[in-house]
Amino acid sequence: MACHTMNLPFRGLRLGEVDGAECIRIEGKNNETYPSKTIVKMHYKERFGMPAVDLFWYDGKLKPDPSIMPQVTATLGQVPNTGCLIIGSKGILCSTNDYGQEAYIALKDEEKIKSTMKHPACAKEVIPVTLPRCKGGQDIEFVDACKGIVKAYSDIDHSVPMLEGMLVGCIAQQVPGKLTWNSAAQTFGNPAADALLHPHIRKGWEY
Repeated sequence: MACHTMNLPFRGLRLGEVDGAECIRIEGKNNETYPSKTIVKMHYKERFGMPAVDLFWYDGKLKPDPSIMPQVTATLGQVPNTGCLIIGSKGILCSTNDYGQEAYIALKDEEKIKSTMKHPACAKEVIPVTLPRCKGGQDIEFVDACKGIVKAYSDIDHSVPMLEGMLVGCIAQQVPGKLTWNSAAQTFGNPAADALLHPHIRKGWEY
């Protein structure tokens, strides 16, 4: 679900180029598919005058420690089963589903989170609507983009770098240690990691 769950921090924090990743916890590692449980730490470069960011990807029903989100647990009684947590200098934003529709915020001096639909800091008078709205749903947007009527909101300028970060994280699940990624050169400079960049295609099935 990372392609959905990570969209919120990727777009909201204007993340761009990932330049490193490390799998800091792993269970059920195998050579045929993804592990059963992992925590991957990914590092994103400085961008648009904003500092570098660490993103922690929890997978396989692993969750962050409740101590890092006391306002969330005070409100919901537990760490959500899925979602995304963004910790900022002024407060937190927490999504409690895979797609970001249900989100909550709390400023630093607040004891509990409140829905973004009800929190005064999110009122349209404070934060005006500037992003385009998808009319008719994503299915209609996709068809209209295929017809050349509109440009998809998650077009390649957004989706490619976002997915690149996740794929770097997937390789970190397979190769131990800190990996450094050079996006321009498309290499880790690590033979074991670089060997996973291209698929092995059996003879006779090349394309």
